[in-house]
Amino acid sequence: MNQRSGIRWNASKAFLREAMKRPNFTTITGAHTQRLVFEGTLCVGVEYRGGETEFVTKARSEVILSAGAMNSPQILELSGIGNGAILQRLGIDVVRDLRGVGENLQDHLQLRMAYRVDGVRTLNTMSAKWWGKLFIRLQYALTRSGPMSMALSQLGVFAKSNPDDASIMRSDVEYHVQPLSLDKFGEPLHAFNAFRPPCVQSAADLARQRAYRFARCACGAAHRAELPFHGSR
Repeated sequence: MNQRSGIRWNASKAFLREAMKRPNFTTITGAHTQRLVFEGTLCVGVEYRGGETEFVTKARSEVILSAGAMNSPQILELSGIGNGAILQRLGIDVVRDLRGVGENLQDHLQLRMAYRVDGVRTLNTMSAKWWGKLFIRLQYALTRSGPMSMALSQLGVFAKSNPDDASIMRSDVEYHVQPLSLDKFGEPLHAFNAFRPPCVQSAADLARQRAYRFARCACGAAHRAELPFHGSR
């Protein structure tokens, strides 16, 4: 978690709000991107919907697509960039046949473990009583410090699941160390001091898993195609 002076500092606060002060910067809210606009294979603008009206904005120089790991490939596919065979089956005109678009999305699979500790306090006991919760809140309100100013996972470690396996060329697991423990999210913390180092699969070959590709045809009806693929999802 990025923070500044104990307050969560996201992309909007760090970049967007400052850029909005520029006279040549315009922000459009309440809009949903439909697709990128192409002239041949050159992207020249964006088509978006605001309410019941569709708009097209043309670029003078370039178009930057930055909609995240899910929406960026979806917008590319809606715009005709992706696996040509799949796009044609969904009624989308193919601009560029790029079969890697929309593939290899990796799921956030975790093995959650908890270890009881002695001689150190964790959030389990620090927040167990009402006065503990009150102290944490006052600490944040007065000093912008303490547990409320930090991310849940305070330490990350990358490692090889088997250092003796020569076929593993790079780290394939990641540990997130958290100063608390619970059976599952939504339930109370354990009554004893403990920490969790959830182990996350970071680069495994899950050839039998299946990916789901989402696209939307020009008429606005949703489609989903199920594809077998090699890699993690």
